[in-house]
Amino acid sequence: MHYALQITDILIIVVAYIDDAWPSDLPAFARTCRLFMHPALDALWRIQSDLAPLIMTMPSDLWLEEKTGKGRPYLAFQREPRPADWARF
Repeated sequence: MHYALQITDILIIVVAYIDDAWPSDLPAFARTCRLFMHPALDALWRIQSDLAPLIMTMPSDLWLEEKTGKGRPYLAFQREPRPADWARF
C-alpha cells in the first residue's frame, strides 16, 4: 500500500471521492482493510436517514420487519434488548 494512504486527511478525501462517484462501492472499500474501515464507515453512517440499519445490526430475534400500508417497511422490537445485545456496539 502506498504511504500516502496512511495519512488520514488524504484517506478522507479518497473516501469522499468514492462516496460521490461510486456510493455503492463504499461498503466494499470499508471491508478492504482496517485503515480504510473507519473513514468509510463514517461516510456510510453520515448518510443514513433513519435508525433501521443500526437496529438491524442487533440480533435478528430482537427485531421484526413489518410492512405498512404506505409501502415502506419499518422495524418493530419483538423483545426488550438485553445487555449482551448492546455489547455489539
